[in-house]
Formats: sequence, C-alpha cells, structure tokens
Amino acid sequence: MARDIPAWENRVLAASFAVGIVASLLFLVAYSSEYWVYVILARPQERSERNRGEFLKVGHYHGLWRICRQEYWHFNRTASNDTYYHLYCRRMYFAVPDYVKPEAMPLEWKMLHFRRSTVVMGSIALVLAIVAHGFAWYSLGQLRYVYKRLSGCLELITAACTWVTLEVFRQSIKFEKQNMQDHVPQFSKVDHGWSFNLVWISLILYIFPGVTLLVCSRKRKGRKARSMKEARENEPVNLGRF
Repeated sequence: MARDIPAWENRVLAASFAVGIVASLLFLVAYSSEYWVYVILARPQERSERNRGEFLKVGHYHGLWRICRQEYWHFNRTASNDTYYHLYCRRMYFAVPDYVKPEAMPLEWKMLHFRRSTVVMGSIALVLAIVAHGFAWYSLGQLRYVYKRLSGCLELITAACTWVTLEVFRQSIKFEKQNMQDHVPQFSKVDHGWSFNLVWISLILYIFPGVTLLVCSRKRKGRKARSMKEARENEPVNLGRF
C-alpha cells in the first residue's frame, strides 16, 4: 500500500512521527526531573537542627517529585567558624505532613491538590502520547484516512494535556507565592527552570505531528482517490444486521 502514497507524504509522516517521539522523550525527562522552579530567598532564613548545628536556608528548587533545599551550615562541634554549602533533597509530599500546624491545614490541602493535579495531568499526557505514537506508527503506509485522523487528534489532545500540566503548575507557584509565606517568603526571586521550559518545547513539538496527520488524513474516495486501492479503503463500511 505504501507505493500508492506519494513519497513526499511518506517522508512528512515519518518526520512527524519522529518529532512526536522526540517530544515525548523531552517531556519524560522534564517530568522526572526537579528543575521546574527556582526560589531564591531575598533574606536567608536562620534555622537549626539537633546534633548538627545552625544553618541558613538561601533557597530551594523542585519539580513534581523532589525538592532540594540550598543551605549554608555552621559547625557547632568545632571551635572554628567554618561554614559549608549543603544541598538537602527529599521526595515531595502528597499528603499533609504531621508537623503542619492546624491553622495552616487549609492552605496545605489546596497546595496538595495543585501538586496532585499536576502529576495526574502529566501522567495522562504521557499515556496519551504512547497511544498516539502507536496509531501514528500504524498509519504509516496505510491508505485509510481514519488511522491518521485518529492519531492526529490524539497528538493534539496530548498537547492540550501538556498545556494543562504547565498551567496547573504555574498556578500552584502563584498560589504558593501569594498565600504561603513560609514556603516562598516575600520578595523572593522565583524563576522557572529548564525542566519547565522543556515541557513548553515538547508542547510545541506535539502540535506539529497532530496538524500534519490531520492534513494528511483527507478522505479520498471515488475519482478523488489516487488509486483503486485507496478508493476501496476509504469506502464506508456497512456492518449490516444479523
């Protein structure tokens, strides 16, 4: 059947399939990394922990799964005043920790809803991308238009889910900055990291195969078909009655 399809169309469809795969790989890298947002405190926060000493928190960065806190520690066990830089990383909480004060519980729950929604939408986008790539691969060389149209729609739905993931995360940072001063103190510098920008790139790349597949999914039948095979493939199927 591939011989009945022009060579340029085959090349365009193959290129769009490759672009979709690259988009998913970029999204997967960003989805699993912790460089979505950087928070640099305007004024370092003094903190202390038992048996370790005092330290200054100067900022943090996090993604969907991990958060890393940037600290400068002071040794209590020596007479010197030496300090050292330390990076403390832990997994993100998807339930309210026990140490949260009761008056802060409503805000913490709202933040958890943002966090869970971002992870869920990102997971849905990845699953849809896998399904879309499967249909796109199968549609290569196929004369029936419905396969290309279905995979094109799935690619665009994946792009929409990717955009929702970005928007929910952006709104979560905005909510945290406005309402949770213990997380993001006033006048702190908040910047999106390379992981966040990588998701934007994957979103743009998802649009290309979606539009390409839809353009190439024109229904050709009868005299408009380029061959008898294509005309037969695009004829409506009458299931009839038993």
